[in-house]
Amino acid sequence: MISRTCDEMIARMAPDLRPGEFVFVTTREDSLAQTLLPGAVALFREDEGFSLIVPLALAQDSGLGVDHPMRCITLSVHSALDGVGLTAAVSAALGRQGVPCNMVAAYHHDHVFVPSAMAERALAILAALQASGQDDIGRESPFPAKQRRVLQPGHAFTDRHRPSSLPPGRPL
Repeated sequence: MISRTCDEMIARMAPDLRPGEFVFVTTREDSLAQTLLPGAVALFREDEGFSLIVPLALAQDSGLGVDHPMRCITLSVHSALDGVGLTAAVSAALGRQGVPCNMVAAYHHDHVFVPSAMAERALAILAALQASGQDDIGRESPFPAKQRRVLQPGHAFTDRHRPSSLPPGRPL
């Protein structure tokens, strides 16, 4: 089942810590990229060269820098490519706890690369996020429909829309 809404994706994300350690590497050399490609878990062609995510051992064997070993947490939810909010929610939850992450969105799943030393902590944070999402899914919005607003292009809030706790004239 493909999940599209942020609440659905969070509630169903089922974070899974994958075995092994990985590093992000870069090269401008086509031949090195071709050598690394069979073992790579991801490749992206950037203006500066190829960026690859490869197993730590492959990078070491190729004489590449391995300064930032990472673990991969796969979010097992089948998230829609046009789904909104999952990567933002995940990176924000980790960031609030001081855990850096690199998000990689693939066709079926999203993958979170975190420093190896913080992997178990990151997994616990994401499990707690998922649990909170499961608590919220299907729950009615706390705001009555009259109070929920969607901004249309060109629309701006005015003092008429301002919460009473903010004095007039102050930016929202």
